[in-house]
Amino acid sequence: MGLGFAVPVHVQGRASIADLFKPGKRCGIYVLHCSGSEYYAGKAIDVTRRYTQHRANHSDIEWISFREVQEDAHRVEEPRVIDALEAAGFLLRNIDYTSFPTVATDLDTVVSMDEQDRWLSDLTYGDLGGSRAVSPDLSRKYLKKYQKLAAMPHSDAIFGVMRKYVRVGIPAPIRTELSFWCCSLFPGGTIYSRINIYKQEVFTVGSAFGMPFFTWNLAASPRAELSSRAWVKLLKGYQVISDDYYIYPSGGEDQLRLEMRSGSTADALAFLDEPVIIRAIRLFNLGLMRKGPSLNSLSHAMPLADRLLEP
Repeated sequence: MGLGFAVPVHVQGRASIADLFKPGKRCGIYVLHCSGSEYYAGKAIDVTRRYTQHRANHSDIEWISFREVQEDAHRVEEPRVIDALEAAGFLLRNIDYTSFPTVATDLDTVVSMDEQDRWLSDLTYGDLGGSRAVSPDLSRKYLKKYQKLAAMPHSDAIFGVMRKYVRVGIPAPIRTELSFWCCSLFPGGTIYSRINIYKQEVFTVGSAFGMPFFTWNLAASPRAELSSRAWVKLLKGYQVISDDYYIYPSGGEDQLRLEMRSGSTADALAFLDEPVIIRAIRLFNLGLMRKGPSLNSLSHAMPLADRLLEP
């Protein structure tokens, strides 16, 4: 397999692998080889105990690869191994640290694989069909916060940018609302609102020096469609900078964060017309949705969503 792993060991049907790894030599990074050429990579202080735990969820483990690594290196080595396996084309069962899960997910029951494929390949395609989720409690709970934002300067323009982001960047936004994406109101500091998918924010609107600012977390790989010079020129033209501080493990290695502090909602709207940006947003957001449902559904500001999803 490379990456410094020892030769894989056949463990099919085993309830334990305690005899294969000596005490004191069990801390490291492992890769489970499962049936159907699927894999799972992870870290463990004691790989024999971790294997037993995995057996409850992965009954089809056939082989295991292991590399001894000190515990303080786990945080660096685990995502590095997962990223290398994913880049090499291995079919991974991992959720976190991967960029785009390929195994069946909860999202497939709401948006078919054919619809997902079309949404990725056809940047003009969007689907506003379906019925809205109804939550009187979330509508009541966030009404005053929504009214506060609606009364602020630039609010109509900000709503326009957010509405466009939802239409451009979220697959079947009406059907996936609440379960797979949520929007918050005044989550903290100078932030007006965030759109969250799975475990992280993907789009943020806030205020700096009395003017709006916008940030996007999106896939990094589509920028390869442009030359380095063209990519830099694109960002410079919209006064956008790349900020690597807020990069979340849940989004995987194929991720970057872009920040626009020009205060221009017109620039933000135009930025969301750029094909490479649309593709990067869609690839990232769909990948997150395929990892699992939103963990922020209880913070979904329904009055704001009403505004974003109105005809």
